[in-house]
Amino acid sequence: MLYIKPMTPTRFEEFKKDSQENYAKDLSKAGTSLEDAKKTVYEQFSRLVANGIGTTDQVFLDVLETATNESIGYLWLGYKGLAGKRVASINDIKIN
Repeated sequence: MLYIKPMTPTRFEEFKKDSQENYAKDLSKAGTSLEDAKKTVYEQFSRLVANGIGTTDQVFLDVLETATNESIGYLWLGYKGLAGKRVASINDIKIN
């Protein structure tokens, strides 16, 4: 079984590095040079997560294995207003 909890600042830094690396690789597979992909990812993260783990309307969760209490992934949710309602989107998810 799994459970989720808010990320710690240390875990957030690990997530940020992993998420950025994976996103840059995905962009490069789609035809963008790795150098340009890394630049794009850095700019997007700087804009979306301007205040790090405390950025308004961004939620960063650690996914843990219940039996071992070991981190096995993460979930990043973003909230925004759309058509007068508050909606959530999954910005990134990883389960090992």
